[in-house]
Amino acid sequence: MDGQLQLLAEPTRVAAEVASSIGRLVAVATLDWCDRAAACFIPVAPGGVVGVLIASVSADGSITSHEATGVSLDPARTPLAGAGHITSVLDRLGAIGWNATAERVGMLGELPGSGGWRDGELGGVWPNANWTAAGIAPFGRTGAGRSVIVYAASPEPVGRASTLAQAVLDATLPLLIDRALMAIGEEPASAATWLTAREQQVLEQLTLGHSVRQIAERFGRSPYTVHDHVKSLHRKLHASTRGQLVARALGYREDHQIRETKPMGAVRIGATGRDDQ
Repeated sequence: MDGQLQLLAEPTRVAAEVASSIGRLVAVATLDWCDRAAACFIPVAPGGVVGVLIASVSADGSITSHEATGVSLDPARTPLAGAGHITSVLDRLGAIGWNATAERVGMLGELPGSGGWRDGELGGVWPNANWTAAGIAPFGRTGAGRSVIVYAASPEPVGRASTLAQAVLDATLPLLIDRALMAIGEEPASAATWLTAREQQVLEQLTLGHSVRQIAERFGRSPYTVHDHVKSLHRKLHASTRGQLVARALGYREDHQIRETKPMGAVRIGATGRDDQ
């Protein structure tokens, strides 16, 4: 394969890798769901960091309410600040950095209204980044402003890597939204929506077919405590039977309809105007 064919094939290969990771995201609302979602996009941010936010966004890009935040660092990166600090800053972010009614995916600095992003809140999140690709997609009820926002920042030179990041974000954001709908649902999540770490462990054991008594023995808890966790899982996952509970854990949701998404073969190559057909 010559260099030109390799260049054309790369977005599809990386998009397929990201899509595969998104497909493996847990189908329930765990506290680390956004961290896991951010990790799916690390292949498009070499040496950098990815942030994923679920938030309500107004037309001018202002964030009116935060729902969840997650961060993942490229393992090869030596961060100036840890993931905890970056998560904290993104949790307090007042605006996404560009006009939310304009383009869905692009580069900060090129998206409408993003010209001064380096002097604002986002500039302080990853000061060593040469570029930040960003994307937003509606999430949940139409017109509510609830969205998923993804940032992929990298110290790599602007060019091939940044163009690849835009193309992959454009292709895979619909898949992330579909998975988020499956895990978290159409309505904004409250504190009571998210599964605790122990509830997640109990649910995993239930999907393996273990009984309440077996789970209690495994974790050194009383069966009554585990039973309370199971009752909480039934309430949070809207399941009336053990079978429904396991089905939700495995990604089946009766009220969830798969949205039509862009075929993986049709990856837009950013500013070149070419499609990888």
